[in-house]
Amino acid sequence: MTLPVQSLASGLWPVSPASCKCRGNDKGRSQHNSRRQGCSTPTTFNTFHAREPKMITVFYDGACGLCSREINYYRRIAPPAVFDWQDITKTTTELEREGISLTEALRLLHARDSNGTLHIGVDAFILIWQELKHWRLLAALVSLAPIHWLARHLYTTFAAWRFKRLPHCQVDTGKSKTEAQGASADRKTGLS
Repeated sequence: MTLPVQSLASGLWPVSPASCKCRGNDKGRSQHNSRRQGCSTPTTFNTFHAREPKMITVFYDGACGLCSREINYYRRIAPPAVFDWQDITKTTTELEREGISLTEALRLLHARDSNGTLHIGVDAFILIWQELKHWRLLAALVSLAPIHWLARHLYTTFAAWRFKRLPHCQVDTGKSKTEAQGASADRKTGLS
């Protein structure tokens, strides 16, 4: 049996007959016409060749100029329907659902793969690069143990510096201003 399919750069997957805009059925090519009634569903292929698409959710800091430029570049070159780009400065709904604090998400890049595994920092970049055509080699190189170790330490150091420097990263941790000032005074006097 053949079904209409949608095409991705990473593969093909079947489309349910109900989602086919030409109202064709699942009996094959003779019932499907991608030109009829403005249907955008491509022609059919055997489901044997079909592959499920990957969906990677990337949580990034949209208020950071450097971060936004980099993510916007990735968005331009990324294959369609592979990434769900979540600007954590606009909404934290997905972060809360994942159990990620806003502070940690602002500090380091986070990405969730199609299996639900969370990748943080350099590992999140590797996950992204593996899906980008001209970046796969870099993903493979950075995955090598000695390079991965060095990249992780360099990124963590840079991310900590960036986090301390940007005003929007200074989020409320739940302490009142007077509690925070008291804790600061205790540290200066050696009481904590």
